[in-house]
Amino acid sequence: MTTVYQDICVELLRKDLCRREKKMDDKVVTGQKANEMSSSDLEDTMREELNILEGLAFHGMHNNIIEFDSRTRGGIHQHLKNDDIPVPKLLDSVIKELSFLRTSDGDGDVGKQSFHFLHLSIQEFFAARYFAKQWTKQDPISMFEAKEQKKSKVSLRSFMNREKYSVRYEIFWRFVAGLLHIQGTDPRENQQVLSHFFKEMEQGAQDLLGPTHLRLLMRCWNEVPVGLTLQRHELHKQLASRVIFEYDIHRESELAEEKEFPDEILHSLLQDQPYNMRNRVLNSVLVRSRTTEQLTDWIASWMHQDLDQASLSNYIVNLLNNCHFLSQRSSNFLLTCLLDNSTMAYLKEPRHWRMKPLTQNLLQTVIKHLDDESAQVRMAALDLLSSQPPFTLQTIIDPISCRLLDSDPKIREKASKFLQDLELPLQVSQLLAGMTEKEDGRRTNADTQLGKQTPELEEILLYTVSLLNHENYNVRQKAASTLRQQTSLSSSITKRLIRKLGDFDDDVLDDIAAMISCSSPELVNLAGNRLNEPKPVVQRQVAFVLGFVPNLSQEIVDMMAAQLDTEPALRKEVIIGLGKQSKLSQSILDRFEEIMRQDSDGEIKGEVISALAKHGAISINSLAILLKDPACNVKIEAAKALDRHSDLPHDALNALLDQLQDENEEVRKQAAYALQRPLPPELVDRLVGCLSLEEEAVTVEHILGILQYQHLSLEALSSVWSMTRHEYKNDLMELLRQQAGLPIDILDSLVQSLRHHTGRIRSTFINIILSRQSSLSSTTHYNLTKVFRRAPCEASWVLRSQEALPDEIINVLMPMLSLDEERRFYTMNVLERHENFYHRLPHMPWRVIYYFYEHMLKERSSSRYIFYFRAQHFVVDFPELQMEMPISFYHRIKLELIFRLSWVVLMKKQEIKEIRSWLDRVAAWVGNPKFWFFLVFPIFLSFFWPR
Repeated sequence: MTTVYQDICVELLRKDLCRREKKMDDKVVTGQKANEMSSSDLEDTMREELNILEGLAFHGMHNNIIEFDSRTRGGIHQHLKNDDIPVPKLLDSVIKELSFLRTSDGDGDVGKQSFHFLHLSIQEFFAARYFAKQWTKQDPISMFEAKEQKKSKVSLRSFMNREKYSVRYEIFWRFVAGLLHIQGTDPRENQQVLSHFFKEMEQGAQDLLGPTHLRLLMRCWNEVPVGLTLQRHELHKQLASRVIFEYDIHRESELAEEKEFPDEILHSLLQDQPYNMRNRVLNSVLVRSRTTEQLTDWIASWMHQDLDQASLSNYIVNLLNNCHFLSQRSSNFLLTCLLDNSTMAYLKEPRHWRMKPLTQNLLQTVIKHLDDESAQVRMAALDLLSSQPPFTLQTIIDPISCRLLDSDPKIREKASKFLQDLELPLQVSQLLAGMTEKEDGRRTNADTQLGKQTPELEEILLYTVSLLNHENYNVRQKAASTLRQQTSLSSSITKRLIRKLGDFDDDVLDDIAAMISCSSPELVNLAGNRLNEPKPVVQRQVAFVLGFVPNLSQEIVDMMAAQLDTEPALRKEVIIGLGKQSKLSQSILDRFEEIMRQDSDGEIKGEVISALAKHGAISINSLAILLKDPACNVKIEAAKALDRHSDLPHDALNALLDQLQDENEEVRKQAAYALQRPLPPELVDRLVGCLSLEEEAVTVEHILGILQYQHLSLEALSSVWSMTRHEYKNDLMELLRQQAGLPIDILDSLVQSLRHHTGRIRSTFINIILSRQSSLSSTTHYNLTKVFRRAPCEASWVLRSQEALPDEIINVLMPMLSLDEERRFYTMNVLERHENFYHRLPHMPWRVIYYFYEHMLKERSSSRYIFYFRAQHFVVDFPELQMEMPISFYHRIKLELIFRLSWVVLMKKQEIKEIRSWLDRVAAWVGNPKFWFFLVFPIFLSFFWPR
């Protein structure tokens, strides 16, 4: 990475050299001369410009500045001049001519503009150049403090220890290592400087958990391709042991998944470890966007071994993912495997790898397997092709379409899925359409493809219209879905649909109505004219279709109104259709009111109420009266109509409240929806009183849902909580979740509930406490610790969310660390979040410290969790906690010794377990009487055996 940025820097400097009209030998440097200059000559000529860029970048990073205003630029410029660093005399005139800087302020006075680097990584690169120069000279760094406009001296070691693990400096350190490797002309001197740099990295403040430190070193070493073999080898040993530990604990390693992880370590792990470990390592390799040619060669060389199915599949997938970067040898290995039917059968269940396009020879090899005798191999080939991008599949439509006629139904299904997103020839589309009819709808994806074809496939779509009357339900549904997916239907197809109205089954009418409603007004009128036909089924389906058109012509509206006195089924569809119109005449609205008064059919009256409400032709008082109608449909539509009104009178609200006790569930639900608004206090009290009644569960749920919209006092909340029966408290959670400060009695009741209930109710309790309660009382804390043994998971979530825990609570939690592993885990989950724990950590018994370190290694090693010693301080740097506390020399030695020994114990845990098992067997054998017999009997014989 460093060399890439160095090349970018050199090219931009050539451009700036000409722009600034710099001179060499009293002559202005031309473009040709600049292109001929070496990078060292170029940097010497642009030394002043480079110095100001490096100074701005480094001191900007130190002060967390990315936008440099005039005051900051001037301060850094003066600071560099005071340190006798050559810089341009007129800063502002230089700044605007440098390609590395940009301004967001547009044209104007440079003195009032702010500048920033082209990219943050460019600033990090120039900051690293500044530090690398200081490191080579081993001079203290003169730091510029932007706020105070003053300077301070900091040693190189102090700066490294302070910023080594800082997120802001991650890329910076990589650039420093790379620059120390490439700068200067003496390779031996560069090696010495680099060696000193890495020794300081190792000897200074060091992450006691390990992964952050190793990741930093690994990335820095990645910028140094050669040299320092011994130090590199030592790092490789540490990385290997760390990765093995992570694989043992987590079965995966984020460290090994990084592209900078050395191939040599992966090679040794793949070569020396057993199958299960080898597969874990290979999974880490698969995550990488690209694997090096050397590593793929190693992987290919092992494919001749007697591998199990999982290992072989993993190896093949890795090679396929890197097929464009394989050597000839690896490519031949892969081709050999893909030509083997038994190997292809291993790939029958792909994991939808992020597969890159296959090379042409690999693609043709896979296509050949589409004609294999084994259905398993054919399916594997199709699965492998499924990972290819559409532009690749577009070139192999013919061999895939042949699988539409495969003897295996699963393969036919898979092939149709592949083809649905491609532009198909006419003959393939016809084949897909034929599949729909021949196989009774089992090819669910075939018609989906037809829905994406262009209008030139008119004959296919006409054929699909004929399938709308198919005897099989699935065929009808897919045919309707296919036609509806068309962006527009031709007039001939729409006319065919209109002519067939009356012949369709009801299950496809929705799709047909949607298609006809999108056609031209002339075609809609053509459909409307069929209302005059004598067949009732035709009239009913026509009325249903017209109901999808919001703006019918007056002629069609009048024709529909004329049908209001016909049989009930047709009358219902006519009312629905007329109700959807944007405007109706007063005569039609009057006719609706007449029907509502005279008709005894509840469904028809309900639709009339809906139509009148949409046109604002029915009063709130009338709707309130209709809530007492015996027909459920009438009450449901009346409640829906009242729900549309933002302001309801007291009588209407009372009428809705009465419906909460209706026998019909849908009536209760619609009434509850209409009441979900702020209510008068007396109605809220009436609602709360209903909670104590022995009503249906659904009524209690609806009441609690309405209460969510009310502004309840804490006393009212306590009353609601106490009056709600236990089995319905789960439904009260949404109401409580909105409250920022719950009463103590509710909180204590919630905590106590953790001891008795499981599943969703317990999780909901916890979510309430976590979501809005910023702090809990000491009593609630204590109650939580009491339920910790029974419900450690839930109690730990609550305690972990608190900003601070009293010492008494930590004292209660500490003994939990001596319990089983599950409770230790949740206890550490709580303690690791609070500063009080770390202040007490050095004073704790060694076993507690060991448990803490073991927990952090196992559970937090893959995240950014760091703690280390710096000078006389213990530094904790976690995502949710950053702190630095003083620590005595004794306690530092104690912690460091326990941490180091714990690491050894955890690394050698398997060996220690084996030794302990051997000692147990020896002890058992010694305690066996047979042991003493075989020991004493030979001694006894030795005394009495004749010599």
